[in-house]
Amino acid sequence: MPAARPQRLAARIVEAVDSAEQGMRTIEAALHDSHPAPARLGSFIRGELSREENRALVRHLLTGCPDCAALLRPLLGQAGHSPLRWGGATVEE
Repeated sequence: MPAARPQRLAARIVEAVDSAEQGMRTIEAALHDSHPAPARLGSFIRGELSREENRALVRHLLTGCPDCAALLRPLLGQAGHSPLRWGGATVEE
């Protein structure tokens, strides 16, 4: 076996492990991220949150949280918004 082949294989393994670790960190962050209160989701829809609060809420929504997507459906309908897609969850009427 040529010497470069094991090095390439080792490099690919390191890349795969790094990618898996990043994925686990993302999952752990999502699991520790508490769900926003329904009132906060309403404030988000109305544009009443601070920039930092908006960012935190959007980060949570980007995890594809189906619970928050379900809570947002009626709020979006009341506000006259069109369907949205966050992470793996579609928020629509």
